[in-house]
Amino acid sequence: MDVIYPPLDGHFETFDRELFEMVKKLDKDYEGIEPDGTDITSAILPDGTYLYIDNSSKSHGYYYMKETPPYSYFTVAKSYDKRGYITEKGLLGVPLDWEKGKWYYFNSNRQLEKIVDYDAPFKFTFEEVEAFCLSKGMKLRRGYRSGGARIQRVYVPGASYNCWRITYQRNLLIEIYRLDLQTGEILSYQEDPIQM
Repeated sequence: MDVIYPPLDGHFETFDRELFEMVKKLDKDYEGIEPDGTDITSAILPDGTYLYIDNSSKSHGYYYMKETPPYSYFTVAKSYDKRGYITEKGLLGVPLDWEKGKWYYFNSNRQLEKIVDYDAPFKFTFEEVEAFCLSKGMKLRRGYRSGGARIQRVYVPGASYNCWRITYQRNLLIEIYRLDLQTGEILSYQEDPIQM
């Protein structure tokens, strides 16, 4: 199965207040504005898309939104300043929030200031990690609540533990693989029993 990426571009945008109000109406657990002024809501839309929206514009001076389509490993993450102007947007790996591909950063004048490609330093691609998982008989996760392999790119410049980290529950075991970011070579493998 092909990896499908949610649509994303470098165009300026503003926070969608109408969408925020719609999601609040769909959120069965919504309790209103917190005592500190934070207003957070989330819901699964009829098409299976999961939306999480944090309106902290009055308490902390920002808005934050994550949109996870049901067909994807990735969520579109967007941050806005207190005016509702976009400051950054890009893809995050689900569910472990690692940056994927090109991220777009905007200045206070609503101009695209820079683009950072978080995949550029690595040769072993996410698609190759997906193929590795399938070769090991792992189910893959898509969307917000699906089960399957948890894939995370771990990268801190200069650190010795940089890798693709794959965690998979198979029967009563948790399997953990670490793959080299450049070659895909298996750096380590361990099995841990599930604690009952």
